[in-house]
Amino acid sequence: MSTAHSLKIENKPMLFSYDLETEQKIIEKWVFDNQRYSRRNLDMEAKLLLTLASDFIDIINSKKLNSTQIENLETAIKDGVRRVWEKADDRLGLLAFHFDDAKLKIETLIKESDAKTVEKVLNCLSEAFTTEEQIRILKVAFNNKSKKVRIKSSIAALETRNLELNEFLKSEYANQSDSKVKENIAFAIENMWQKKGELIF
Repeated sequence: MSTAHSLKIENKPMLFSYDLETEQKIIEKWVFDNQRYSRRNLDMEAKLLLTLASDFIDIINSKKLNSTQIENLETAIKDGVRRVWEKADDRLGLLAFHFDDAKLKIETLIKESDAKTVEKVLNCLSEAFTTEEQIRILKVAFNNKSKKVRIKSSIAALETRNLELNEFLKSEYANQSDSKVKENIAFAIENMWQKKGELIF
């Protein structure tokens, strides 16, 4: 019978995981079910996911986040295939609500030269950050050379539904020259008031 690990602190998202044996079974089924059709290194993929699962259980039980665990998340985000980096992204985003070191890692990764890394980490922008912190992150992202990153910055800003970002976004709209980027910023400003899950196009 599987057991569960959880960490619940008032006004913060709960951290939850099954026991490691159950997590391993889920990972193996998830990764190896399509092994006949995949050319990826599935053993490495499973290893990365298992490391993330083991780390997450340790974090929940100890209520602490160490540098090795942060490095493992960074490696998974930078080097993992989609299912790996999405899991790491999700975990890092959740941990930002509980640990300042997770928030700091997100801010550090936003400054990376690799546009793909920045685009992934923008998914971690949330109400775990104050408005001032969100603006600091978005300023860096909107200055990225990659048009994709700048468009993603608009989407990430909208996902926060933080109306206090609108003045910043208006100034960023004036700063940007690409029409597609400006279009996405305008859309974010116009729809910031809507509740999550109720966006009307």
